[in-house]
Amino acid sequence: MRLEDITQPKRPPKFKDVFETHTDTETGEIRWRIKQSGVRGILITPHNTQRSVAALRGADVKVREWSSASPANASAYHLSADFDDGGLSGMTGNYFYGPHGIWVSGRQAILRVCFLLGIADSPADNAIMTIGEIADYPKVNERTIYRLVSGKKIPAFKVAGSSRFRQSDVDMWIEENQTDRPSVDAGKADA
Repeated sequence: MRLEDITQPKRPPKFKDVFETHTDTETGEIRWRIKQSGVRGILITPHNTQRSVAALRGADVKVREWSSASPANASAYHLSADFDDGGLSGMTGNYFYGPHGIWVSGRQAILRVCFLLGIADSPADNAIMTIGEIADYPKVNERTIYRLVSGKKIPAFKVAGSSRFRQSDVDMWIEENQTDRPSVDAGKADA
């Protein structure tokens, strides 16, 4: 172990050092590519990919790896995991078509990977959501969200007369409104 490892606290990684954001020009879907994952070799070897896969496996997400070989592909390595509203997928190896690399799709999926890696500056945190997306997020009826907005009980803002929400504000609102948290004094009663 090096002296710097002991004396210097490790800083959490920055989003831009781990991921590249890509928007599909046809569908408008946003995906995040793990940087340095577009190698022509074994998929799991790049550092950012190793850390991401280890973090997901540590959170009990099933990550599948397999390889295939053919005269056209020589050797191709695949990785996939389905979780939250998307997942992780990718292919790399010694072939000459298609994009190389590991991709994370889904806003909840990228937030989970960022949380597991200790990344606090994810642009997905400040994603703007509609009433329908917000209703689906905590799994409630849209009418409930409309009622909360009209009663000013959930943080929202208007764009052309329609309510919009910052996901980070809604996450904070959910945290503040949890009812099943154990109280601080609960542990003292057993002592």
